[in-house]
Amino acid sequence: MTATFLTPDDPRWTAFLHRVVHDVYHLPGYVAAAAVHEGGTPAAFFAEADGHALLIPLLLHPLPPALNAPPDWHDAASPYGYPGPLLTPGCPPDTFEALLHALRREAAARSLVSLFLRLHPLLPVPLSPLAAIGDVRRHGPTVYLDLEAPARYRRDHRSGLRKLRQAGYTLQMDAWEHEHAFRTLYAATMTRVRAEPFYRFDGAYFTALRERLPGALHLATVHAPGGDVAAAALVLTAGPFAAYHLSGSAARYRADAPAKLLVDGMRRWGRAQGLRVLHLGGGVGGSADSLLLFKQGFSDRTAPFHTVRVILDPGRYADLTARAGTASPASSGFFPAYRRHRPRAAASPPAVGC
Repeated sequence: MTATFLTPDDPRWTAFLHRVVHDVYHLPGYVAAAAVHEGGTPAAFFAEADGHALLIPLLLHPLPPALNAPPDWHDAASPYGYPGPLLTPGCPPDTFEALLHALRREAAARSLVSLFLRLHPLLPVPLSPLAAIGDVRRHGPTVYLDLEAPARYRRDHRSGLRKLRQAGYTLQMDAWEHEHAFRTLYAATMTRVRAEPFYRFDGAYFTALRERLPGALHLATVHAPGGDVAAAALVLTAGPFAAYHLSGSAARYRADAPAKLLVDGMRRWGRAQGLRVLHLGGGVGGSADSLLLFKQGFSDRTAPFHTVRVILDPGRYADLTARAGTASPASSGFFPAYRRHRPRAAASPPAVGC
């Protein structure tokens, strides 16, 4: 068996991706860009056995200085999004379990205390082997559109789209001269909805996406009748997928709900590009909120979102939890408990759908 952690420039990472169906979240460039915002070291766990292989994109994080832990102790987590484990086709559950046990061994060798994974709703892997090493939790649904099937929009969305077009709203794809407008709208939207600090993605992050995801990053903009950018979104593509990544809308045009034209435009564009799925994601933190309701207006197709919480070193985990003053982690539900005062991101940001 081979088991190791790869850096983004390791050719084994991209070679593995050529063997499997994958999404943008699995690309080394995406993980490296995520590290610009989230911190940590971009990496992927890679293991091979019995003709099958496993890859898990990760960010390796130093522990908070306030814990006063030994400097070689770390933890790991999936970057923002859905970068769940990928397996070669036909991998038996027992081989998957063996590959996961190799992950535990390699993690111990690197003094990793805990591991937090976000699974990909549309690229499922067997849950039983994951449950054997950690706590698998099911969250709310994520919404996706089958781009090879006719649109099935809710009546209010169809009506809203007609009104937008009749009023003179238009959509453009990859008009990058409007990137600054997107950044401005996104920042204003996060302020308006009082988003957590994590979701205040800055210019360095957006620049990293453009530099590290050539051909996979796209900009969708909706223009009001006078030409103003009324709503905008970043769209990420890889394999058969398009992903609705981040979006924002102008407060003065909110009553017209221009984001409806954004999603419809992304669907039409993705279909023309030969993509098969547009993944809209779910509600904030997997909840059944207004964002999820907006997305469900475009499709009744959903897939469950899961996370996995793995305590790699129980002794060190208990020690860190005690140092953090969070002695009852089970009652809080937050993982890892020693990072409770620095919450991790949900899968979907609190962007408004109108």
